[in-house]
Amino acid sequence: MRLACNYYEETEWLAREGRIAVDCFKYPSLGFQMKAFDDPGLAEYGAMAARVREYGPLLLHGLGQRDNDIGRADFKERFDPEFTGRILEISGIRGVSLHLCGGDTELPVGERKRIIVDHIRYLREALGALEFLSLENVDGNPYSDMTYSDCCVDPDFIREVVEEADTEYLLDISHAYGAALARGMDVREYIGRLPLNRLYEIHINGWMHTERGMMAHTRIHEEGYELLEEVLSRTKPRIVTLEYGRGDDRLGAGIPLMKPGVCNERAMEEIEEQVGRLQGLIKRYEMV
Repeated sequence: MRLACNYYEETEWLAREGRIAVDCFKYPSLGFQMKAFDDPGLAEYGAMAARVREYGPLLLHGLGQRDNDIGRADFKERFDPEFTGRILEISGIRGVSLHLCGGDTELPVGERKRIIVDHIRYLREALGALEFLSLENVDGNPYSDMTYSDCCVDPDFIREVVEEADTEYLLDISHAYGAALARGMDVREYIGRLPLNRLYEIHINGWMHTERGMMAHTRIHEEGYELLEEVLSRTKPRIVTLEYGRGDDRLGAGIPLMKPGVCNERAMEEIEEQVGRLQGLIKRYEMV
């Protein structure tokens, strides 16, 4: 199992100082990092990747395009395979993960599934040989304004799409928690109905759930570690990714925030601690 973590200036600094060692860095991690893909020549991204790859390659999350979810009716027309292909070459890992979401929520579920499966098959053909093409379960946060509380957070729908498209699966544990909450399910039952037999990657981070709402991508708490260990005891993903870091604190919890051009010392301490604990877990479960 490879250990990845979100790329920030903080993680690059920690790697350079020898305070963390990971196998790869997930990019982008927050919305402000999408700016690197606004340049058609990818000069900014290329310079950053050349520097960061001294410590590990970059793991592309998404396709380097804004607002083009896999379920959109016009996904094919909006997708630029040459551009995404160049990002993959620069990144050093020829694999893609993306959210299983998007599309017209008024369409019948069967039609939504047909469109998504067709787009995944098209994407694989357009990009050519890939190490993996993973679909991630999305956030079902019942307090969110996002329209994710539809079939895309149904674990049976997710499993059927992954199996029919014959592709890999990315389990986001905090997303599963929020989706289970939104659907009135136990999180362990929810995770158990997901396509764990096709699991390629796990996203692990903490979450906070109060009467004011829910937010994820915070420091991993014990419930998060427990769920991660339960999954690792059942299956062996190729990658475990620490998906830590937020750009806002909408619950007013006093968490450290990630901002461009700033290294947050408290965030670096939390990243260092979590990477160390995850390394121990991976080592233990690789031996089982």
